Amino acid sequence: DDLPTMADALATIESEREQVLQLLESLFLNESEDATTVCKSGASASSWKSARSILNDLVKILAPQGIPSSELLDMVSFDLIGPIVSHIEANPDVCRSILEALSKGANPRELVVLLLDALGAHTSPLQQLALLQMLPNILMRLSRGRQKLVVSCFEVLQKRYVQGWPLAAARWESVDKEEALSTGLHDVLLQSAALLLKPTADLQSADITHDRRVAVAFLLCLLEQAALGLSPVSESAVLDLLAEASLSLAELCQELQLTTPESTSDTATPDTDKAEASVDEARQWPRTALALYVHAVVCSRASCAPPLLRRRDELEAALSTLPCTDAIDVALAAASLLLSGASQRWSMCQRGRELLTATLRHTSPHCFAGSCLAPKEQCANALIKHMACHPEQTERSTAYRTLQRLLDCWPFSKRLGLLQRLLQECDYSPAASALLVHRLKEEYLRERNADASGDTGSAPEQFCTPQTLLPILKKILSPEYLAIDTLDAVMSALNLLRFLLLEGASRSTTPHASAEALSTSTASQPPQEHTAQVQSESVLADSSKSELAGTERLLSAADVAFCQKKLLLPVDRKLRLLMDTEWAKAGMLEREGPAESDESTECRARFTRLQLTLDVLERVAGLCSECRAKRR
Repeated sequence: DDLPTMADALATIESEREQVLQLLESLFLNESEDATTVCKSGASASSWKSARSILNDLVKILAPQGIPSSELLDMVSFDLIGPIVSHIEANPDVCRSILEALSKGANPRELVVLLLDALGAHTSPLQQLALLQMLPNILMRLSRGRQKLVVSCFEVLQKRYVQGWPLAAARWESVDKEEALSTGLHDVLLQSAALLLKPTADLQSADITHDRRVAVAFLLCLLEQAALGLSPVSESAVLDLLAEASLSLAELCQELQLTTPESTSDTATPDTDKAEASVDEARQWPRTALALYVHAVVCSRASCAPPLLRRRDELEAALSTLPCTDAIDVALAAASLLLSGASQRWSMCQRGRELLTATLRHTSPHCFAGSCLAPKEQCANALIKHMACHPEQTERSTAYRTLQRLLDCWPFSKRLGLLQRLLQECDYSPAASALLVHRLKEEYLRERNADASGDTGSAPEQFCTPQTLLPILKKILSPEYLAIDTLDAVMSALNLLRFLLLEGASRSTTPHASAEALSTSTASQPPQEHTAQVQSESVLADSSKSELAGTERLLSAADVAFCQKKLLLPVDRKLRLLMDTEWAKAGMLEREGPAESDESTECRARFTRLQLTLDVLERVAGLCSECRAKRR
């Protein structure tokens, strides 16, 4: 009984298809032609008015009463999309209605292919925006073969409108109302990514997982471009969507390469691996963008959207679990990426410092003990470079305070080696080297004070002693290192050596003298004062042990002689040579006339700095002589 009805329906659809094809033929346009040029030039038999009329007839057939005719749209989709997009400027509203009906009624798998092809053929911003507005409806209906088609779509979106936006922007800016068009474009991009994060009930779990990964990769790329000022999209809008994705701490560890990813199945064939290579590439999460996300979460303010605040509370709870946790490793890895990013933009580097500062609020001294220190050392190196090179003094000072807090997290036993390596790595900045040498002095004082107070818990062993500091001083106090630009580091090294020598010069009484005095005093005491003498002997013995321990923190006579003859004397000669050079150059420039007065003033200033350094060196050399005389 249903056969006649089905036959009638097929006949009706076929009749409507013929009408559609006739209407399309009457437009006298091929898919690759530009309707604006054809109609305005008069080369087409159809005028703007007749084109609008034809488009109105088409929408009545394809979507009667606003309801898409799926069977008909499926039959004419290949013939329809090109001419309709070409006539978008003739009647934008009607053309968008036809394209919307097409996105809701035609085969979604075929529409993906048609859409990507049309994006390459129709390049005007209005046409591209109309095509992209079809994408959310297509994604909601796509099921069979979804994964590869989703990857294809978002690869095109990322290359054209995210990574390629600086080039595409010029074309969009040349169109009237470009602001509205570009805003509409990025709204569609965010809407399409949001759909992948909110899957429909009919999708399989593998598709849901895949969609989330592709969406996060796309949003992270968009976030990075927005942070670099290469995209007009709002960072906050992207961050809100990423917060909805609920990236776990385990995912962050894996994507920041802090853990080893799970191995693939042994049954996978080479052909399968090759086929999945492009899919995996599209799902990769850019590490710098992940670092930006971590910064946004840790440093988010109360005015941020609730999803982002929830992520912040989760991460802060993990950060507060000491000793060193995966959350701290993630934050430090993210900060290191931002501080040493390839972009070399100060705004990105400053975000890295902000993330590091916020993370270190959750740490305690020596909390890195027992953890892998290599990534944390990379972070310290990146922070030093930022501190040395940032153009603003305020940021440099803040970075230095953050560096001090970061160094405190190292255990005592590893801190001296860390400072030695950091000094080797920061040859590019004598000022940073000077600050690190000053930190060495602070470490020495900290350990010495711990020894004097008997606080063996804070410094169980002696790591920072004159004997361990001397190799560092040898490197800086050398004629090869000395130059006008390195005077800050040289002056800091001289001050450290002067401090060590003053320590030695102030200890004129030796432990042997104290012991000798003790024995003489004991022999002369009467028997009735034996008890008091025993107590006194105990006190003096403890004092003697303290002094014996203190001798380990003194430069030996051989070390003092070495410093005076092998370090200070060659540096003295080099300093005097540099002073003579600058003085002669200043005199020559002054004789040439007032035109060279500025450069002459700079020469005089450099001479003054050299002279101040020489004055400090001479005082240190005098202390060497004094120490050697006292130890004879």
